[in-house]
Amino acid sequence: MVQLYYYEKHEVQLLDNEYRMVEKETVDYTISYPFKVEGYTSYTFDSKTGTFGLNGVQKVISKDEYPYGYKVSSDKKELYYFKYYRYYNGIQYFKKTTYIAQQSEGAGNLIETIIAEDGAYPNNGKHTDGYWYIKVSPVKYVSKGTWESPIIDLGEGWKETKLVDVVKQLMPPTYSSNQIPTMTSNTSPSPYSAFASSDDGTGLRQAFRAFDKNNSSIWRSNNSSTGTLPQWIAFDFYTPKVIAKYTVTASSTNTANIPKSWTFEGSQDAANWVVLDSVTNAGLTTTNTKLERVISNIMAYRYYRVRVTEVNISGQNYVDIAEIEMMEAVPGTNVSLDISTSNDGVSFTPYIPLDPNNPPQGRYIKIRVTLSAQAQPREVKTLDFNQSSPENMMTLNEYTEANGKLQLKNSYTYSMTDDGTLGAGKQFSVTINKAKFKSINSLEVQ
Repeated sequence: MVQLYYYEKHEVQLLDNEYRMVEKETVDYTISYPFKVEGYTSYTFDSKTGTFGLNGVQKVISKDEYPYGYKVSSDKKELYYFKYYRYYNGIQYFKKTTYIAQQSEGAGNLIETIIAEDGAYPNNGKHTDGYWYIKVSPVKYVSKGTWESPIIDLGEGWKETKLVDVVKQLMPPTYSSNQIPTMTSNTSPSPYSAFASSDDGTGLRQAFRAFDKNNSSIWRSNNSSTGTLPQWIAFDFYTPKVIAKYTVTASSTNTANIPKSWTFEGSQDAANWVVLDSVTNAGLTTTNTKLERVISNIMAYRYYRVRVTEVNISGQNYVDIAEIEMMEAVPGTNVSLDISTSNDGVSFTPYIPLDPNNPPQGRYIKIRVTLSAQAQPREVKTLDFNQSSPENMMTLNEYTEANGKLQLKNSYTYSMTDDGTLGAGKQFSVTINKAKFKSINSLEVQ
């Protein structure tokens, strides 16, 4: 099946007002001896008009006289460099290199977003149709399946049951590590870059300090009398990424200028921004505290930024941020859990998203599991965990399996450690964390 992609179609625009000199081609050039090529010893180039001129002394380029020289076309738009390198059987051999003037081009105004087969347009460049295209992200859809558990009785000692640990075991990580490398300057390592609306001008708190993986350093916006809010800090991935989670870590130096309200935004050109997340009263009231935010973003953007509109203390005119991290969603199946609780096993609360750090309490619980998987268009896979067919029987993670129904595993196998000889035999051992199990009915050694 052919993979489809979103492509942004842009007008082509010139990125600067100056021309640069680029090599067009190098070819062999021959002339019979004693005929000669005449040229000048140097040249001029006007970067404003993109024209070439001749300079220096006119010379004869041949095996007997000068080894190289320059000539220009009649319209002064091309420069020719001749270099003599060989004489054989009455023929003089030269290398002729042609140079032209060229302005840098890039993506201009966005015209539309289209869907096309992979490779139909450049990843980030000018197409033969005269437009500039940027490959954004695969076309995907999300298929979902939901299963509800029967009533689960946690037993008489349910108040002592470590439901937090059980829940965390059911919720596998679904995000990558921080996709931002350790920045050592605003432009290093290449091709990444960090930039901001301003900094404090000392050279010590530049934008990259928020991406150097060091909580003791900070980015600080303009803190002079002319500083104002909002202020923003941005990161250029160079290659677009689908960021689905990000973190903001408060300054390590003071709490007054920690961000309180902001927007998290994405862009393809660092000029037109799309708001992906809005935060009000973030609650970062102490130094070095971190706030994690999961966002519903399926588009790949090259640039992301945090645009701060308010800091902790009203009237402060600058922003301090210690660190910013950005993560992608891990491809594959994602698991989300909802929980309903009851004290009598009859009347249950409505399902709510399950917070593994603060689950609701009750002797009786029901779990609702929703699995979603990304796939290519027209590619459909249906699983029913209540069926015992081979394709529906699987281990979802270390603690959960589908085997005719979705359930916690009730049998675990551990490898034992060889502890050496004991009398005439050998001794083996394994450590089992009882806190991870509601009960242990039996142990078997093989």
